[in-house]
Amino acid sequence: MSKQIRCQPILRKIRRAGFCQAVLFVAFATLAHAVNGPKVLEQKVTLQLTNADVEQVLDKIEALAGVTFMYNPKIFRTEQKMNYKFQNEPLTDVLSKILSPYQIAYEVFQERIILKR
Repeated sequence: MSKQIRCQPILRKIRRAGFCQAVLFVAFATLAHAVNGPKVLEQKVTLQLTNADVEQVLDKIEALAGVTFMYNPKIFRTEQKMNYKFQNEPLTDVLSKILSPYQIAYEVFQERIILKR
């Protein structure tokens, strides 16, 4: 019985160390997310599409900028086709111009851009 009592403080220290590691992991993962996000959005994009819907534009941006868009296709309620022309503009400006008519926001996680209402 006395051995069990002596082990409890050791187990508490191990649990605390595990908790500290988890907190540090989350902190560094958040920092990595914050650092990579702006770099992706600063990329310059040049494209010109005629009579294209939003999904076609996003596909083209994926190919040009090396990003991946994640979204539910139903997020775009209409299949409205438009003309798009961007000349050496930051990706953040391009996304704002494309997505604002649909009232869609986005989050950046590394090279993934998540679209949401």
